[in-house]
Amino acid sequence: MKHQAAAAVLFLSLSAVFSAPSAAASNIEDIAQTANISDSAQQQELTLDQANAWAQANSYTLKTAAQDLERKDLELKKSTNALGYLQLPSNLEESDSTANNAAWRDYTSANLSYLSAKKQTEFAKDKVYFQTIKAYYAIITAENQVNVAQESAQIAKLEERIAIAKLSRGLISEKGKIESTKARSDAERTLEERKTDLQKARDELNTLMNKPKGTVFHLVDYPVYQEPEPMNIEAHITGLLQNNPTIWQLQDAVKNAKISLHYYNFQGTSEDYEMVKLDLKNANEALTNGKDEFAESVRSLYTALQEEQKKYVQLHEDLKIAQADLELAQKKWERGLIVELELIKARLSVDQLKQQISELATRLIQSNYTLNKPWSS
Repeated sequence: MKHQAAAAVLFLSLSAVFSAPSAAASNIEDIAQTANISDSAQQQELTLDQANAWAQANSYTLKTAAQDLERKDLELKKSTNALGYLQLPSNLEESDSTANNAAWRDYTSANLSYLSAKKQTEFAKDKVYFQTIKAYYAIITAENQVNVAQESAQIAKLEERIAIAKLSRGLISEKGKIESTKARSDAERTLEERKTDLQKARDELNTLMNKPKGTVFHLVDYPVYQEPEPMNIEAHITGLLQNNPTIWQLQDAVKNAKISLHYYNFQGTSEDYEMVKLDLKNANEALTNGKDEFAESVRSLYTALQEEQKKYVQLHEDLKIAQADLELAQKKWERGLIVELELIKARLSVDQLKQQISELATRLIQSNYTLNKPWSS
C-alpha cells in the first residue's frame, strides 16, 4: 500500500511537472506556428519545375554544351563547303584523289561530331534536372530531419525533468540524472546539426539556381512516389542503348575507325595499315563490352528498385499502425491516463515513419528517373 501511494504521489508530481509548463509550451507552440505561417506567407513558393528552369539557365555545363554545338555546326559547314571543290573522277590525279579522300573523311567526321554534340546538349539538360531533383528533395529531407530532431529534443528535456523529480524523491541515483542531462544535451546538439544541414541543403539549391545564399523558398512539390507500370527490362535496355551517350561515343569511335580504314591512303608502311585495322578491332570490342556493362547496370538498378518498392509499401503499413497508436495515446492523454511524454513519443514514432517514407520516396523517384535516363546521374 505504501508503494502504491508513493507511486501515485510520483505520478501526480510528474503530471504537475508537465502541466505547469504545458500551457506555456502550448503558447510557445502557437506563437511558433503563427511565425511559421507568417514566414511561409513571406517566402516565395518554389516548384520543382521553376527550380529546374533557373538551374538550366544558370548551368555552365549547358552553356558549354551549347557553345560546343555551335562550334561543331561551323566545322560541319566548313567541311561541307570543302566538298564543292572536289575534282571529277575523270580529271583525278593521285594528289587529287588523296585530297578528295581527305575532304570526305573530314566531312564524315564533322557530321558525326555535330550529331554527337547535339545529343550531348540534351544529355546535359537531363543531368541538370537530376541535380535539381536531388537538391530540391534534399531540402525537404533536411526539414523533416529538423522536425524529428526537435521532437527528440523535447522528449529528452521532459525525461530530464522526470529524472530531476525522481532524484529529489530518492528514486534514482545522481548517475541516472547525469545520464538524462547528457541525453538532453546530445539531443540539442543533434538538433543544431540538423539545422546546419538544412541551411547547407538550401544553399546548394540556391547555388544551382544562381540565387543568393541564405535565400529561403517555400517548397511545394513534396516527393510522392507512384509505382510505374511493369516493364520488359530487356526491351527497355535495347531502347536505352540507342540513346546512351557513352554507347554513342563508343559507336562514334567505331565509325571513325572505319572512316580511317576506308580512306587510308597507303602512303605509310604495312605496319601503319595493320595498326589502323587493329584500332577498328579494339573499337568494336570496346563497344561490345560497353553495351554488356551498361545492360548489367540497368538490370541491377531495376532489381534494387523493385526491392525498394516493397519497403515503401511496408512502411505505409507501419505508418497506419503508428497513427492508430497515436490516436489511442491522444485519447488516453486527454483522460489523464498517461503523461504528456508518452503522447510526444507516439507522435515522434509517426513523424519518424513519415520521414522514412519521404526519404524512400525521394530515392525511388531518383532511381526511377535514372532507370529511364541512366546518363543523368
